[in-house]
Amino acid sequence: MPSRKSFVSGRTAIVFGVIITAVLLLSLPMREYFRQSADTSYANAEAAKLQASVDRLQEQVNRWNSEEYIREQARERLNYVMPNEQAYVVLGSEQAKSEPEQRAERESSKGAWFEELWGSVQEADTTGLGQRPDAEFPHIVR
Repeated sequence: MPSRKSFVSGRTAIVFGVIITAVLLLSLPMREYFRQSADTSYANAEAAKLQASVDRLQEQVNRWNSEEYIREQARERLNYVMPNEQAYVVLGSEQAKSEPEQRAERESSKGAWFEELWGSVQEADTTGLGQRPDAEFPHIVR
């Protein structure tokens, strides 16, 4: 009987084995390289964001070092006027009220804590349409 030749010779099997071993040995370092590359790019993006934030804050500090900006802020926030200037306040305007006055007004419009609590319970008792839940089912008697 004639001997049958194998499709894969011994040398070919050894070459394939070496290639597979090389791929397996290089896969872990390559995976780590790509992971570290992604981490580096993420860290660079974070550093760029932080640098932009530092630049913005430094710009704000530089503005506060300017006398003109401080005067502008004093006029706007504290309603200060320079000597020999005339200040006018429009009554009834929400913008004319200072922040403490607006806060005091909001708090005075609130009722007692138990009234707010009971109001929230009543509000929760209604559905989104302002109806009681049993209004949909009038045949249910409570």
